[in-house]
Amino acid sequence: MSKFAFKAMVDERDTTTAKLGTNTVANSGDLNSNDIGKPLKLTAADTYGLCADGDQIDGFLLSVADYTADGYAVGTVQLGGRVRVEIKTTLDIGDIVEAHTQTARTVASANGLGIVSEHTKVDATRKVWRLVSGTGIDGDLTAIIEKQ
Repeated sequence: MSKFAFKAMVDERDTTTAKLGTNTVANSGDLNSNDIGKPLKLTAADTYGLCADGDQIDGFLLSVADYTADGYAVGTVQLGGRVRVEIKTTLDIGDIVEAHTQTARTVASANGLGIVSEHTKVDATRKVWRLVSGTGIDGDLTAIIEKQ
């Protein structure tokens, strides 16, 4: 009999279409399909970019479209629900997480997952992601986090 565990889940009401990156595709500021799964933050009006180490997470990149808007790459961002991630620190269930250092822009992560670690700061005016399954104990480095 298999062990019960939370699974990643996406409700389309928890997603949005947005411009991606820090600059236009022509200026090499875009994101691409190698960035799927990485944590994102709101960087400008209508635009999400990759989180840096220690950033509070606004969402995760779900997909990248094959067209641009205003010169920017376009994609789908998951803003809620549950997400499978890689954890870099041992955590307790309920711990709040933040972005950890990711692979470089347009470079896929080894396992296709975004990387998170225990928070060091939290903006109380924003909703946060917290650990709901997996802890990093016994070498299990994947976990499920949920938007609160």
